[in-house]
Amino acid sequence: MLVLAKSFKNPYFLLRTVKIAIVSDVIYPWVKGGGERRFYEVYKRLAGKHEIHWYTMFYEGMPSKEFVHEGIRVHCVSNAPVNLYSKGKRKIFPAIKFSLALIPRLLKESFDVIDSNQFPFLHNFSIKFVNLFKRQKFIISWLEIWDEEYCKEYSSYLTYLIQGRVLKLPEKIVSISKTTSKKIVDENVPRKRVVTIPLGVNLVDVKTKRKNNRLLFVGRLIKEKNIDLVIRAVKNLKERGAKTEFIILGEGPEKENLKELVEKWGLEKEVVFLGFVKTYEDIAKLMSSSKLFVLPSEREGFGLVLLEAMSNGCVGLTLEHENNAAMELVQKGRGFILKKDANAWADMIKEVLDGKAKLDEKEIESFIMKNTWDAVSKKIDVFLEGLK
Repeated sequence: MLVLAKSFKNPYFLLRTVKIAIVSDVIYPWVKGGGERRFYEVYKRLAGKHEIHWYTMFYEGMPSKEFVHEGIRVHCVSNAPVNLYSKGKRKIFPAIKFSLALIPRLLKESFDVIDSNQFPFLHNFSIKFVNLFKRQKFIISWLEIWDEEYCKEYSSYLTYLIQGRVLKLPEKIVSISKTTSKKIVDENVPRKRVVTIPLGVNLVDVKTKRKNNRLLFVGRLIKEKNIDLVIRAVKNLKERGAKTEFIILGEGPEKENLKELVEKWGLEKEVVFLGFVKTYEDIAKLMSSSKLFVLPSEREGFGLVLLEAMSNGCVGLTLEHENNAAMELVQKGRGFILKKDANAWADMIKEVLDGKAKLDEKEIESFIMKNTWDAVSKKIDVFLEGLK
């Protein structure tokens, strides 16, 4: 199923101009993650109506420390490190430096609304401090909740305590999924302070031939993504005589381990590592040429890449896990949710490749049309208007 409808531009019907500051130490396209992509897609659409500023770090390749990007006024208050991560964990000192540099810059300006990225937490205390002197609506865009165990693994117990404090800072929290909203409320945040507005997709018409035996994964190669689960399923299918091609798009600390697994089982012809692909158009081409998109992740705040794959005609498979909000995307016949069992994944992959798996095509198309970036931007616009 291919969605070929074109997105329309500037779909706004409210007239009031709002002065908005985005605060996020990462910015798309210099950093390509779901959170910064959301800010970029939404606010470049709103820039024709509202006055948008983005406070961030300076990254290599930027034209200067002050410039306009897609109608958004970008202000770089500190320098980004060459690598944001060290041993798979976000570096703390750049976050501290950004948070401190932010204070004098925000004190010089006045905004109607400050929309802040939840990560990496510390800058939100700077915003709260500035708001002691200014009447500005403060909201945080929240991607996912980290439980105590995950905080200890990814960072430290202190991170969990800081997260709890940050949850109490803003007037409103904009969550990107029902799963994340529930977890926020479970952290003793009043339900009336939490608004759920999902991520979206750009609809593109890609002319490419679909390979009916191709599986695709796009994302960071980390343990919680469980890419080895799909590799085991491919091994299982090969033993049954089924021919598959599994393309893995991305980089990460698990890449070498996954390559060793592929070599150990002699799957070099079946499993292909492509690294990073720079443009969304190139990713969309790979999606449109694939039959299946697999997201066996234990933790997703939304699962944007799965929605993008579905909009490009892929059948979506994801993992059953309480922390995986991507399950919301494939409910109601829009895809499949599987337990963490390689045999079960092999069975479902074969069923899809053989054309025996049934999907609700009308439901998929309707769902995607409700979740374009244009539609999401309209929801954000109405929400921002309602804050005044």
